Amino acid sequence: MNVYNRELKFKLKSTILWIVGVVIVIALSFSKFSMVDESSLGAMNALVNTMPKIMKSFYGMSDIDISSIAGYAAVIVNFALIMISLHGLFLGMSHIGVEKKNKTMDFIFVKPISKKRILINKIFAGLVIILIFNFFISTGTVLSIKTVGSVTMKFIIRMVISYLLTDLFFYALGVFISVMSKKKKFGGIGVATFFLFYLTAVIARLSSSTELLGYVTPLEILSGAKVIKGFNLIMLALIIFITIALLFISIKKIYKKEV
Repeated sequence: MNVYNRELKFKLKSTILWIVGVVIVIALSFSKFSMVDESSLGAMNALVNTMPKIMKSFYGMSDIDISSIAGYAAVIVNFALIMISLHGLFLGMSHIGVEKKNKTMDFIFVKPISKKRILINKIFAGLVIILIFNFFISTGTVLSIKTVGSVTMKFIIRMVISYLLTDLFFYALGVFISVMSKKKKFGGIGVATFFLFYLTAVIARLSSSTELLGYVTPLEILSGAKVIKGFNLIMLALIIFITIALLFISIKKIYKKEV
């Protein structure tokens, strides 16, 4: 069995569990909206506006009208982005992490194919998994939205872009961390990095004096609020560039067998 097929088969079961888990959370979140009558929506939005800014920032509710379907969906998108980020991060770290943990790094690198090709096959399998994962998560979100109403096509397209780029960025980051780390237990580094990005997004939402911090975290650049209002195209291009750069550096590092 070649590296690509082995990696795809190995990750398939966990991917299915991720899909089921995320879709269930999204569907249940939208079911709560359907249980609220129209007369209560305004009161619910007023209640959110009385919440402390830090709490609204933490839950991604800053400057969002949750009494509208698009606004409520944007908040759910923010929650989904957290789960998608962790999916991409753990998937990326698992490529090399499994080999380090099982002490099979040297074994796979003496196979009659180049080290670079081995990692490229692993990454390609990971990208296929991400596409499958995002297809079902995006489809599940759209179907859940339709149970309570409708949003514009622009919202749906931006949501799909937000999901996909977030997954790809944290996937590339996971690969990078696993390759660059000299320790076998680097999961803590990955989780800490995720929380750093998340907390930066929370702080960026607090006030106009901190909003510039939002330009350094994809969780704010691709947030639910941006799905409603529109993305900064320069920042989208930067996220894509950094994602490619992280994967390229990881491949070069593996090629030199410095892991």
